Amino acid sequence: MGRAAPLAFARDSADVAFGYRPQEEPDSRDVVELIKAAGRTELPLPRDIRDAAFCQRLVNRAAQDPGGLDILVNNAARQHPHKALKEIATDQFDWTFKTNVYTIF
Repeated sequence: MGRAAPLAFARDSADVAFGYRPQEEPDSRDVVELIKAAGRTELPLPRDIRDAAFCQRLVNRAAQDPGGLDILVNNAARQHPHKALKEIATDQFDWTFKTNVYTIF
């Protein structure tokens, strides 16, 4: 989980909604506490961002809050270095592409 972006925004007086994978729950709890310590409101939303319907719900939910949605940061990325293209498995390529490219759209 990338915690630098949500914390930087919280420290600059932003309330922060963020998505994270359920496996990152312990990190998410830490981020929630750090956002609260900055005096801001947090909205953690667990789910995999490869799920397009979830991404839409995340944005809609954040936009519903009283302050609305001022900025959306896609801070997710996936990388698996290999020495040759033939070493990349199809499922690994799909996961990386859905995380790094699909989520932008």
